[in-house]
Amino acid sequence: MADLVHLLQKWYAEQCEDDVAPGQTPWQHRYGVSISTFDNPAWNIRIDLAGTRMSGASMTPIDIDNGDEDWITCHIVDDTFCGIGDPSKLATILEAFFQICIANRSIQADPLAEDGFL
Repeated sequence: MADLVHLLQKWYAEQCEDDVAPGQTPWQHRYGVSISTFDNPAWNIRIDLAGTRMSGASMTPIDIDNGDEDWITCHIVDDTFCGIGDPSKLATILEAFFQICIANRSIQADPLAEDGFL
């Protein structure tokens, strides 16, 4: 799990912009990453893809429902990766996001390598 959090930190940092043209707004002021919880209980992860190499990416939606304690849904809507799952699915949701990154060549096939970002 620590590797996935490290990778998410690295991906986020790569999206943040220091130098932008006059009149432009940096990516991190318009978009971002959100990890929250619901009271049913569930994880809710939203990762903005707009303005990144992932913009326009698609994925085959994931929709698994094996009951209240084993479910996950992941998809991309309006250039945003959305992942929701039971309390045990945080790592699984992040893995789904990074598989999309790999498929769209936003990161290398071994994303945890020292220079995992293309």
